[in-house]
Amino acid sequence: MDACVCVCVPFSANVCFFHNTSALSDNLFIFTLGVIGGSLFDHPGGAVDALCLPFNPVLENNPGASYVSNTYGAELEVQPLPKHNFDPLCAVSRSPRATILMVPAANACHPGWTMEHSGDLMAGHLTLNKAASEYICVDKQDTQIGSSRDDNCKVFL
Repeated sequence: MDACVCVCVPFSANVCFFHNTSALSDNLFIFTLGVIGGSLFDHPGGAVDALCLPFNPVLENNPGASYVSNTYGAELEVQPLPKHNFDPLCAVSRSPRATILMVPAANACHPGWTMEHSGDLMAGHLTLNKAASEYICVDKQDTQIGSSRDDNCKVFL
């Protein structure tokens, strides 16, 4: 399913895109490049949000914490497509426009809006994912970083 991210209004807004950086609009300023991560797909009570994990994290130990939340890398489960098991990329960007809208099931923006990114609408599986998931827009380009191992961590279909 196609989805697009359209933005409007001459101010600025932060947006996280899940994509190949070559597909970015020239109007976006990139703050962070990384890989998508989040909770394990089959952990009940796992976090919903996908995270944009930087390539060079600055980690801090939290000694004495009784409970912690684990973060895992993501992968695309889209067999038999070439990008099956890819570890998808992400970027946190700033747009010069203030309103941001992801329009599912559309490959064009409303009149007066600007398309900043387009791709496939993806989320967790209806019955396989015990953890909640969110819809994200993943670039159609077959760009990969990291392995193509089938780890099934944060999974998007």
